[in-house]
Amino acid sequence: MLELNTCYSMSQVPYITYDALEDYAEKIVGDFAPALVKTPGIINAEEFLEYYLKLTIDYRNICFNRKVLGITAFNDGTVDIISDETG
Repeated sequence: MLELNTCYSMSQVPYITYDALEDYAEKIVGDFAPALVKTPGIINAEEFLEYYLKLTIDYRNICFNRKVLGITAFNDGTVDIISDETG
């Protein structure tokens, strides 16, 4: 995977310019699916996340009333979810 280089503000907060982000996105697409750089098309998000970024996707019910449509967890800890068997 390609490395994203960022700049830092005076308070050491990382940031990236719009042009640099566009360039990085084009390089990522070119690395993952080279044909899509010249001929735009659809990227399979699940394939990109699992095989290119090496992330794990897990589908679960998060709440009863469906007011929460998704969650991203950035740790290997636990996330409370609803049990399909017991509710």
